[in-house]
Amino acid sequence: MSTTIIEKHRKPLSVEEAAEYLDVPPPFLWRLVAEGRIRHLKLGKYCRIDLRVLDEYRENCLNPVGGC
Repeated sequence: MSTTIIEKHRKPLSVEEAAEYLDVPPPFLWRLVAEGRIRHLKLGKYCRIDLRVLDEYRENCLNPVGGC
């Protein structure tokens, strides 16, 4: 039985992992986080992003009304 990406990533992703998931460079994702366009969890010096947040962001980018 194969596992889905969601099952593999029940824990929040690092910015680098999230950037790989969205197929964008990490500095671009850091900018989105800094601008408040991607919801994230700050744990001390660490930044984590939930996979569902990334899916919502991608969905909004595909929707011409929502935009990125």
